[in-house]
Amino acid sequence: MGAKPSDTVISDLFDDHYRALVATAYVMVRDRGLAEEIAQEAFVRLIDRWERLQHFETPQNWLRLVTVRLAGRYRLRRWREGLGAPGRESAAPSLPSGVGNAVTAAMAALSPLDRKAVALRYFADQSIQQIARELDMAESTVRVHLHRGRNGIKARLSPEIAEAWSRSSAAPLRADSATKE
Repeated sequence: MGAKPSDTVISDLFDDHYRALVATAYVMVRDRGLAEEIAQEAFVRLIDRWERLQHFETPQNWLRLVTVRLAGRYRLRRWREGLGAPGRESAAPSLPSGVGNAVTAAMAALSPLDRKAVALRYFADQSIQQIARELDMAESTVRVHLHRGRNGIKARLSPEIAEAWSRSSAAPLRADSATKE
């Protein structure tokens, strides 16, 4: 077996990024327990591949990419099985109370790419450039997905919930600097 990371390195990465990874996965799968499992699986994969990944400048970007891909695979598998999305649980970790279920339900209606772009931008706090690299698409395409995602969410929320969400730290529904980077 190859080199393994020190407990301190993993602990620091976990402390700094686990909550954001769970929030990112949650908005995609709408199940907090599953989102936590997905984030934990991303860390397991990081440890298993540490010999190759330890030289990455930002292993948290790799963790985020793995989290998004695992969540996307889960959603696709559920769709293929005809099971749809799991039932709604408590609000997403980074959303205000009463807003989380409405926002994640609205996000569930988005296309997979729109949902991934919105999750990475507003829940994982990624730049347009980072999202473009992670999703292997042009920055202009990311902006299109963000625009469609915001509009799709806004159309499905009541005015009160939309206002509460736009005031939260999670995801503004107005066109922001994300599409102007």
